[in-house]
Amino acid sequence: MCIRDRSYAITIHKSMGSEYDTVIIPLLAAHNVLLTRNLLYTAITRAKRRVLLVGEKRALYMAIHRSRKGKRNTMLGERIALYYKAVTRKALRNEEGEEWQRASYEHGYWCSKSGSYHTLIPGAAQAWGLSVEGCTASEPQRILDALADGKLVVALMTKGHFTKSGHFIVLRGVQDEKILVADPASYRRSQKAWDLSIILNEASRRAGAGGPFWIIG
Repeated sequence: MCIRDRSYAITIHKSMGSEYDTVIIPLLAAHNVLLTRNLLYTAITRAKRRVLLVGEKRALYMAIHRSRKGKRNTMLGERIALYYKAVTRKALRNEEGEEWQRASYEHGYWCSKSGSYHTLIPGAAQAWGLSVEGCTASEPQRILDALADGKLVVALMTKGHFTKSGHFIVLRGVQDEKILVADPASYRRSQKAWDLSIILNEASRRAGAGGPFWIIG
């Protein structure tokens, strides 16, 4: 719908706050998105002397009986919310990461060009108020008992299925007599159940700080 002023046509929204002697309002069903009662009312009340409605009767009927505004489906609000959550989450991760980097350096856990000293595992567990016990590869039953009790076991692995050099993984449970792991370097490996013998054979033989296994919880 639009309002005609002399030889010029303007939209109803642009006409708000103005008045004209004569207003001509085209009403077409094809423009159904704009056929609402509030817009029709605004258009009619712009006229000082006369109003001419030109078009289809059914379009006028639609405008009179539609008082609600059409719902906008841009999803802009949802996208902004998701973006905010993602940015906030990333910022928190960065802050936590920087905090742990500083703590690792200050407590002597950081090893230049090699990653972390093995003392990081018991030290971090104690910093979080968790009990921690070292365990060797010759104590498989202790590992199984700990997992059965709902505890976690951090394992330091060497070259094999999990790494080409050195790598920490977490043993998180037992399923059908096999070990479930959480491998920060591989989602695929984390979804697989492993024979305990593989983990025992590939665990580091040179681990310090009570390793290569640490029972936490």
